[in-house]
Amino acid sequence: MVWPGPELRVRMGLHLGETEERGGDYFGPTVDTCARIESAGHGGQILVSGAVRAVVDRDELSELGSHRLRDVPDDIHLFQVGDGSFPPLRGLVGVRDTLPTRRDQCDGEDDGGADQPVAGPGE
Repeated sequence: MVWPGPELRVRMGLHLGETEERGGDYFGPTVDTCARIESAGHGGQILVSGAVRAVVDRDELSELGSHRLRDVPDDIHLFQVGDGSFPPLRGLVGVRDTLPTRRDQCDGEDDGGADQPVAGPGE
């Protein structure tokens, strides 16, 4: 069967890791990371993480470098399947967020002002 409409250019992201299966769906950080890898790509582009690269034929992969992806705590090394030409990946390059990059930054260690009173509503 041939699709009767316009050409559809899908993007794919692949990552490898442990997941939790519940009711036929999969959950966990691996699934979240996979979704962020996919969202970094463009139509027609297939992206894989370094974890996937370690277990597949490397001849088909083009290195794209390390990228910071939303809600992924560490930079992730990405590769493209094939040699197609695409715009730069979408990610957090140059984007500043207000969240700490390390969990220990939220636990009060050396926060430089945790002893300061916090004003409540209307104060």
